[in-house]
Amino acid sequence: MRKYHILVPILTALLMTCGAMELRRTADATIRSDIDEPIYTIAPKHYSVEVTNGKRVIKLGPMFWGLYPGAVAFKKQEDALAYMKEKDMNTEELVVYRLSGDYESDVNQEGKLHRINKSLLLIEKLKY
Repeated sequence: MRKYHILVPILTALLMTCGAMELRRTADATIRSDIDEPIYTIAPKHYSVEVTNGKRVIKLGPMFWGLYPGAVAFKKQEDALAYMKEKDMNTEELVVYRLSGDYESDVNQEGKLHRINKSLLLIEKLKY
């Protein structure tokens, strides 16, 4: 039993280090200058204040070795709005944003949903 007293803190430190490294890796957002097909996503409305003020607001791509698959992505603003309606999401609190990536390069299909495959910045809140 005594050997576990040493093993538990070592494993805890190792897991915390790996988690911190994974967060740091995903915190580097991709910003594309040449976008053929924009990506849209859903995020809290209050992020628009930070985006408008020039702050970096990141939507995370896949993390923790696949435990978090990445933010939901849409090819068209209308698709995001239809998804919000279908899932009965609160449209007073959640809105559609355009991301800093290109749909063809930065989105993968994950089951029925499409998800970003790397962290991207929120660029602008869309008006609808």
